Amino acid sequence: MLFRSLVFLALLLLAFPSVAAISIFKGDRAGNLVFRVCNIWADLWFLLVGIRSKSIYETSIDAEQHYIYVANHISYLDAAVIAKVMRHPIRILARAESAKIPLFGYVYKKAAVTVDRSSPANRAQSVETLKKMLARRISIFIFPEGTFNMGHGPLKDFYDGAFRIALETRDLYAPLANRLGIWSLKWELEDLAFRELHPEDYRRIATVLNEKRGDREDYITRVCAQLADEMRRAGIEAEVQGRPKHQI
Repeated sequence: MLFRSLVFLALLLLAFPSVAAISIFKGDRAGNLVFRVCNIWADLWFLLVGIRSKSIYETSIDAEQHYIYVANHISYLDAAVIAKVMRHPIRILARAESAKIPLFGYVYKKAAVTVDRSSPANRAQSVETLKKMLARRISIFIFPEGTFNMGHGPLKDFYDGAFRIALETRDLYAPLANRLGIWSLKWELEDLAFRELHPEDYRRIATVLNEKRGDREDYITRVCAQLADEMRRAGIEAEVQGRPKHQI
């Protein structure tokens, strides 16, 4: 742990002059360049501390598109993982307190939009800033829980900023399920988002399906059990898994 922290600090010190030099630029160009420096920093840090990462995409990401990414917040590593995985222009909605951390805060606020959640006016201003980012084809990344989830539940209560922006801008909404066991919540959120964004399409598809999610899950369970049984009889060792498709 100490070694990883020292490497983190050493690489941050090496990145600082580049970020300071980039500060002579203004607007989106500066933010994009700083995030590129963060990409390089993350690549080096993950390599030097021996952490291997693998990106698994449920759907393909179009580098020419811009997205609203939403994830639950579970670790101090989250910021490093974002810099490691995201390779297109992006801005993170970050707590204003993070910008006050010496050295780290200077770098962080150059590639993020900060928000003071205790101030309704500041929250509203941050939402407007994020909308402008989307209008300029820059993706945004939001932790709707606002802070670490230290409780026993899978998720904390959400602030509604990410969902309000998605509705108002009619933009793509890509939740990241980065904790095992929350797929049912992810499906529910996607169904609700689809229903709000495209109510007529939702009603038409729901009518065609004419069955509840529970019924589909039961059907998939029965099919998986039947397939597993047939494979055992054939002498094939395998694990059969399946999931029902949702309305999107």
